[in-house]
Amino acid sequence: MNSNEAYNVRYANEIVSSDDSVFFSVKYIKNNEYHSLIYRIKDKKMLQLTHNENERSPKYINNKLYYIKYSKENESLMALNELSEPETIATFYKIKDYQIYNDNIFVIASENSDNTEPFEANQIKYRFNGRGLIRSRYSLYKINNKVEKIYSGNFDVNGIGINKRIIIETTENNDDYGLADLYEIDLNG
Repeated sequence: MNSNEAYNVRYANEIVSSDDSVFFSVKYIKNNEYHSLIYRIKDKKMLQLTHNENERSPKYINNKLYYIKYSKENESLMALNELSEPETIATFYKIKDYQIYNDNIFVIASENSDNTEPFEANQIKYRFNGRGLIRSRYSLYKINNKVEKIYSGNFDVNGIGINKRIIIETTENNDDYGLADLYEIDLNG
């Protein structure tokens, strides 16, 4: 396989099943950039649901498709009913994960940080990417008619699990050593 053939490969991932359908994203390279679309298989028929070429992380809950629409500038959590246009629920700089529980949507996301401000190193481990020091941290947000930051600090919220209880994984106490902490979130305060 040469490089041109490799760039034409499309692969499916982020597979989610519902009662009568399967949802998944298809990733591919176009004009030297990664893109993805969301598809649905129902009754052995495949249907493309999104068309902006920058959608990922589908979840089908309560007859509504939720997904993340991304660009270089920001990422938005979207909702799509079967016979409507997509609705923007919230926009962040980057979205790591989201979960829906009752009437609440929990999002692990980061805000864009100001890279012109001086960087204060207060830990052993500094975080780098290809552009330099990483200044933004992932926080936990709750969305129920408004966006509310409910857990954040000089650490990352890395994961969330919901099954009658809301458990989050953070680097709050051991960020320097790569260890994680688990906390239960009480929605009543």
